[in-house]
Amino acid sequence: MKIIIGAGKTSFDGWVSTQESELNLLNRADFERLFANEKPSAFLAEHVWEHMTLEEGMIAAQNCFDFLADGGYIRAAVPDGNFRNAAYQALIGIGGNGNPDHPAFTHKIVYDYKTLCAVFEKAGFTVNLLEYCDEEGVFSYKQWNEENGKIGRSLRFDTRNKDGNMGMVSIIIDAKKPIKIYPDGAGICHENLAIRPAEIGDAKQIAAWWNDGAVMAHAGFPNGLGTTPEKVIGCMGKGLMVIEESGRLIGECNYRPADNGVAEIGIKLCETDCQNRGVGRKVLSMLIDWLFRKGYSKIVLDTNLENKRAQHVYESLGFKKLRVNMDSWQDQLGRPQSSVDYELTKEDFCSYI
Repeated sequence: MKIIIGAGKTSFDGWVSTQESELNLLNRADFERLFANEKPSAFLAEHVWEHMTLEEGMIAAQNCFDFLADGGYIRAAVPDGNFRNAAYQALIGIGGNGNPDHPAFTHKIVYDYKTLCAVFEKAGFTVNLLEYCDEEGVFSYKQWNEENGKIGRSLRFDTRNKDGNMGMVSIIIDAKKPIKIYPDGAGICHENLAIRPAEIGDAKQIAAWWNDGAVMAHAGFPNGLGTTPEKVIGCMGKGLMVIEESGRLIGECNYRPADNGVAEIGIKLCETDCQNRGVGRKVLSMLIDWLFRKGYSKIVLDTNLENKRAQHVYESLGFKKLRVNMDSWQDQLGRPQSSVDYELTKEDFCSYI
């Protein structure tokens, strides 16, 4: 469930639009009533927080944090007090021009990026700045996915920004509630998805996947590995993890430390009904977010040059292509294969959760 706060006439497919009369950010009872049975995975709030005092904004952020699902986020946007444009600042100032018809008449604060981040960090969120102006008025922009919440008053989507001139900007943040960590520190979950260490009871299913040529073809084994559950068990405890959706095993992934803060990862969604519906992006986002939290500074992986679908997914997450290795290895049948090397830094990461 994804919620638009103070939506007005705004509506997006897959989002539930709410008004202040039904979801007042300062009224905890509204949250308890609306989200008693299901916690939202996302909130979207465009130019809402400036209508509250700083103290009220902190209360609102805490209520959102408490009622979000683990791993959920709020994408919030407010006017930017550092934008060097006199007409813009006159438009967003506290109380506007005093006329009740002025669009800023109910504005109670003008944020800069540091103050807005502090409001959400105090509630427990990890904050990622997407668009903002610094103290010198220099505008910074980080690629963000509008499917995770479209902000109209933004660099890309506001028509007042054209011909190289900027007329409307916002401070835009993604404030994420930390993903739940399993007690042993080795697994993660988000909504109905979970990644956890492979256990002995998973060995039979993993072996079946590894023996399936259709699953293993891009890894170079079109006839499968011909392995056994006992051999799979021997691989456990070395970064091998399984992926679950609503408690059902759907794939496996792995990671291993490389060097100097680098982690190498691999992933397979093995059940075909879980492909082509965004599950892979979410699972990768979960794994990558977790690895960055563990202190890794860079994620690397490689994939078969023929696996265009995987390359599209990786690049949508922010991975940069390093090199193409033409005919660098042979598959199980002796056919030349080429691979693509990718790397991802925390700064370039575009999460889909």
